[in-house]
Amino acid sequence: METIIYSLGIVLIIGIIFEIYRRKLKKKYNITKKKKKLIDLDQYRGSIFKYADLSILIVSFITYIIVAMLNVDHIIIPIFCFFFLRSVLHGFEEWVYHKDEKAYYLMWLDAFSYTLMLPLFYILMTIF
Repeated sequence: METIIYSLGIVLIIGIIFEIYRRKLKKKYNITKKKKKLIDLDQYRGSIFKYADLSILIVSFITYIIVAMLNVDHIIIPIFCFFFLRSVLHGFEEWVYHKDEKAYYLMWLDAFSYTLMLPLFYILMTIF
């Protein structure tokens, strides 16, 4: 029981630290993050990045199905990989098209937070 409380505390502390860092980053660079849908074909019609998102989604889904069929305990890894790659691609897209808005910093911070949270969740899954 103590392990669950400690692990939830660690997750909560890391989440609070990243939220504080996001707010400071927004304030320092005056960033306004736009809400984006997963599939928005009206914006950047010829964009390769949207199609890359779709391909990442498909590959992640296929990997999820394969891992689930093999009955392995590592089901969470493809999900984290999908969110990490989606954040990196959206950050790169913002960097290419809207470099002056600096919203790509937030996307890359999200990707970095996913890389830190994956080992933590993996460890928690192996403990329980």
